[in-house]
Order: sequence, then C-alpha cells, then structure tokens
Amino acid sequence: QMCIRDRNIYKNEIGIEGAYAIGEAFKANFALARLKCRDNRIGDKGAKAIGEGLKANKALRELDIYGKGIGDEGVKITFEALKVNKTLTKLNLRLNRVRDGKIMGEALEVNRALRVLKVKLNAIDDELSLIHISEPTRPLYISYAVFCLKKKKKKK
Repeated sequence: QMCIRDRNIYKNEIGIEGAYAIGEAFKANFALARLKCRDNRIGDKGAKAIGEGLKANKALRELDIYGKGIGDEGVKITFEALKVNKTLTKLNLRLNRVRDGKIMGEALEVNRALRVLKVKLNAIDDELSLIHISEPTRPLYISYAVFCLKKKKKKK
C-alpha cells in the first residue's frame, strides 16, 4: 500500500470542484501531511469545502492556500476547523482577500497546534486592533502580525 505524504498541486486550475474533492479526501485521508494548493482560484466556496474537511482530518500538518481569491466567508470555516483540528501546524493564506482578523484571533485563542500563520498581502481591516498572540511556550512565526480580537476605540 502506497501513501502519499506530500502533494503539490500548484497552478493546476482545480477550481471549486477540485476543492470539494480535496475537502472530501481530507475527511478520509490519514496519510497526507502537506498540501500545497497555490494559485488554483478556489474562492470562498472551495475554501469552505477544504475547511470542512480539516475538521475531521488528523494527519495534515501543512496547508498552503496562497493566492486563491479567498475572502472572509471562505476562511471562516477554515478557522472554525482550527478550533477542533489539533494537527495543522502551518497555514499559508497570503495574497487572498481576508479582511476580518477577528475570525483568526478567536480560533487561535483555542488552537495550540498552529505554529506558522502567513497572512501577508490580505486586506485585513485596519479598524481592528492588532494583537499578537505569543507565549514563551508557544513559539509562533507570523509573517504579518494580525491577530485581531477587538475593535479599536474611536478617538473623539
């Protein structure tokens, strides 16, 4: 029996249908440790499908969904999955359309497995205060410090 541990599907134009297939595979696959799925234009619907799969997956350690045109609706399910997923340690969301950092912050208050989160080149809402969640017992590399937990108070 052969197990694929690392898969790179960079620029394969998998689209939403391919993302649904990945989400379903995540639910049953307990061998794949790393998936690079850059530049496939999966959008919010595809990201939701992958996020649903992450809820059940217990093998994936690294997920790269860089440059997919994913917005807040798409990452919401992914970060909901991180509240229960205990294996994912690296997540690359660079170059998407994420605006709501609160979604990330809430998940990271619960998730202790994630060590690397890359969110550079998104449209994170500057109305939110940036809170860097870091503890000596939890080293965390952040390519762009965006853990947004509460709105800034407006100056009068």
